[in-house]
Amino acid sequence: MKLDTLTKLNNKKKMWISPKHPLFFESLDFKIKYAAGVFVHAALNKTVNTLNNFELQRLLNIGLGLNGKEMANVINLAQKKEDIVGDIIELLDEPVKKYLFLLDISSVAMRSTELCEEEMESIKNYLELLHIEVETFELLYDFIKCSTNFDSDNCIKVFEKMIDKELSITMSELKYYIPEIAYVTKIDSKIMKKGMNLRLVDNCEIKETIIVPTGTTLYIANAVIHMYGTIIVDGGKLVIRDSKLVNKDQESDTLIVVKNFSEVEIYNTNFDCRYMGSAIDQDNGKLKVIDSKFFHTTKKSAIRFWGSEIHIENSLFHDCLTNKDGAALKIETGNGIIKGCTFENCEAKNGGAIDTRDGIMILNSKFSKCSAKGYGAAIFYHGEVKSNVSHCEYIKCRPEKEELIQYITSNEEKVIDHEYTIIVSTILDQPLRITSLGVLAINNATVYVEKTIICSGVLIIKNSNIIAGNDVGRDIFVITRARGVNISQSEFDGHLRAGIFCATGSRMQVSDCIFRNTSGGRAIFDAFEPEIRGCIFSYCLGGALNACSGKITDSVFVSTRAKNGAAILMYGAKGEIGNCKFVKCISDYSGGAIDATLGNTIRDCEYEDCNQ
Repeated sequence: MKLDTLTKLNNKKKMWISPKHPLFFESLDFKIKYAAGVFVHAALNKTVNTLNNFELQRLLNIGLGLNGKEMANVINLAQKKEDIVGDIIELLDEPVKKYLFLLDISSVAMRSTELCEEEMESIKNYLELLHIEVETFELLYDFIKCSTNFDSDNCIKVFEKMIDKELSITMSELKYYIPEIAYVTKIDSKIMKKGMNLRLVDNCEIKETIIVPTGTTLYIANAVIHMYGTIIVDGGKLVIRDSKLVNKDQESDTLIVVKNFSEVEIYNTNFDCRYMGSAIDQDNGKLKVIDSKFFHTTKKSAIRFWGSEIHIENSLFHDCLTNKDGAALKIETGNGIIKGCTFENCEAKNGGAIDTRDGIMILNSKFSKCSAKGYGAAIFYHGEVKSNVSHCEYIKCRPEKEELIQYITSNEEKVIDHEYTIIVSTILDQPLRITSLGVLAINNATVYVEKTIICSGVLIIKNSNIIAGNDVGRDIFVITRARGVNISQSEFDGHLRAGIFCATGSRMQVSDCIFRNTSGGRAIFDAFEPEIRGCIFSYCLGGALNACSGKITDSVFVSTRAKNGAAILMYGAKGEIGNCKFVKCISDYSGGAIDATLGNTIRDCEYEDCNQ
């Protein structure tokens, strides 16, 4: 059959804007058998060869998404005509699937001439086997005739007759046959029934809360959904592809609520929450999100997850805001992976973008302009971070150097008798004891210490910030006859709660460090012959240094206070203090700057506003 130019143009446009078929989400085996059934019927058309049948090609290639190899399987299966009918009857276990099949065999047979006798016999046979009334088929056939003529107005009139006849099919499903129709499907709470599957494949409005119960699946594909209510997945399954969900209800808290061991799969979908709520709140089950985008969320995390398994990959979270933890993701339970994602302009209390815990891997992700009012500018991780968070990039996140923070907490003492390294910013809320065989190395990290660290092994701190927490003891570190203490290029803040080092009988090497805001204990107390060079001691209210001899050089002491030796109290006869500066160091009794026994050497030091 030769097509006129206008028909060719219309077909080309239809192919270009064609959505997925409502049965696109079915299994590959289902789609191949279904397509074979349609193919067998199309072959009855003697006017148009199956290879030139536009609607057959559109169904296989675009509608069902079959590739070349799968279409070859369809053709091979179609040769077994005797088996196909039985397969089709078994597949079509829902009224809507039966209607779609009748629409498809009508669509591939549609032409200007009448149907041949073989086609009519095939249709009659299917109507009997599927228990479909002739009047119902006539409505479906009329719809296909109107859609073939691109007659949207009459398509709508036929659809209204379908509604009057209470056929369980929506315009969202019928839009596959006339993609250009201007019709918005309005979905209410009555549309989902237990044991059925619903497919939304074009523009829709969800007018009120709809529930997807156990044994039910809601498919959304190539759709723009305006959300005036919430989708509650209560034991069923939700699959969304190539779509956009937009929050239209200022009272709505969440677009999708998931509970009762449900499954949710989302692919290439945009969620625009319009700063009126969050996207997904899942209390149970599994969640998979691939190649999707989440915008303008507020109140809660964009995705809050309490389920068993989560997988988020190659997705974008932008402008997510909350006064709680984890603006983009808050993962409370389960296992899973966050991979190849981007987080932009996310702000929360803790974990500007993500608040998560053990069992979750975060890989190859990018965080830009994320911030936290508390801890973890980008990520707050409950548990130890090792290879489970890696190859992530942080750009302009605040607070700086705390983009990723691990929260280690336990009432049980952690004993270290080997080498233990902290290279990630940490809230350490667990008693820690380093035995004589152990080594604790802190490198390039900010560590908030909530429980005193006890060490008799080796302590190495480099290029780090150590801050006293609310529950720390008199000193952050209690070091007793340690095998070695080497501290360099680091800052220590007692937060006016604690001293820093109680170092009885321990040799210390300290260089290029800052000690500030100590109270209760000294910055360094009772060290044995320490070597301290190039350090600053500021606002040490219990005094700065207390040592048995040692060598202190090129250091500055500012605003220190103590009963004796507000800056340095040195006993023993081998001490050396050189090239140091003392400003406003005041003691109650003796040695505003230095209280040292005879035999210690003091040279080239400056004093400003210090008492004696």
